[in-house]
Amino acid sequence: MGRLTSMFFFLAQFERESLRAHRDKIAASNERGSGRCPLPLGYQIKEDKMAVIEDEAERVRLISAATSNSAVSMHWCETSGSEHSNQGQDRLQPV
Repeated sequence: MGRLTSMFFFLAQFERESLRAHRDKIAASNERGSGRCPLPLGYQIKEDKMAVIEDEAERVRLISAATSNSAVSMHWCETSGSEHSNQGQDRLQPV
């Protein structure tokens, strides 16, 4: 019984040390700023919050409007899903 208990204590200590090392690694990457994801187009960081950059946001809106009204997306919306699955592919096909 004593050996089993000491083995559990050893494993628990190993887990604590592993978690501590992982936590330290994450903290170091956050201090360097590499822990953040890249910002989406049209946003910037101001006072630790995301803020909209209106010039870039307008470009994003124009791109979104142009692609949502394209012939490919209109064709995709107008056709049924079974028509595309019969082709054996789940991707958009050029019109």
